Amino acid sequence: LVFGIFMSIILIELHKASLKKLGISDFTDENLQSNQTKSITSSISRDQLIEKLAADPYFNKSKIHTHKRTIEIIMPVSWKSFGETITISNQPSGTRQTYQLNSAPKTKTTLGDFGKNTSKLIQIEKLLI
Repeated sequence: LVFGIFMSIILIELHKASLKKLGISDFTDENLQSNQTKSITSSISRDQLIEKLAADPYFNKSKIHTHKRTIEIIMPVSWKSFGETITISNQPSGTRQTYQLNSAPKTKTTLGDFGKNTSKLIQIEKLLI
């Protein structure tokens, strides 16, 4: 029991340290979860985003599936992760697009991702600016 509590505290602190490296200092229930969502409005079209994703070294080894209003990115398994699924849905609003981003681990039992899904959304946000 004591070992379990000790390991939980260590994992929480490691997760917080990873988020601090990403520039997050205010820890809320939302940013401590492994599933991350974000809404971004951009002038970049859906097709331009798909081109940028395919060319970006962070995402070019992933499987990118396009559907009518969504883009799905399947991130591969690595030493640090069992893989993630990123879903991007877009809604036109005038000359701009509103993108709803969702990044979640492939394995539903993942409790902490050490900021991995947050970093993926930050990377997509950089592509949309």
